[in-house]
Amino acid sequence: MPQHEQARVERRPAQIQRLARVGFWEMDFTTDTAWWSDELYRIFGLEPGSVQPGRIALASRLSPDDLAKVDAAIASARETGVLPDLVQRIVLPNGDERRISLKG
Repeated sequence: MPQHEQARVERRPAQIQRLARVGFWEMDFTTDTAWWSDELYRIFGLEPGSVQPGRIALASRLSPDDLAKVDAAIASARETGVLPDLVQRIVLPNGDERRISLKG
């Protein structure tokens, strides 16, 4: 496959996420490290790469009323390896709230 074609193919997942407004994240519960897609940063109202992804960054974006629910889900995921589907509110940098769905 020509290099320009390979580059185009590699960009497709990011384009699909942006069009669908779906972000993607991975979390390693043993090291408490994470990776966020560029679209997830945008959903949070942030520039890609502007914060270090992880539990603390996620917690700081959640509505305070939803934090306990997400903490319980993360604790459960550490034990079972399964993250339940959640709907909660996030707080954007401008103070607006947005509902998001987290699916494990």
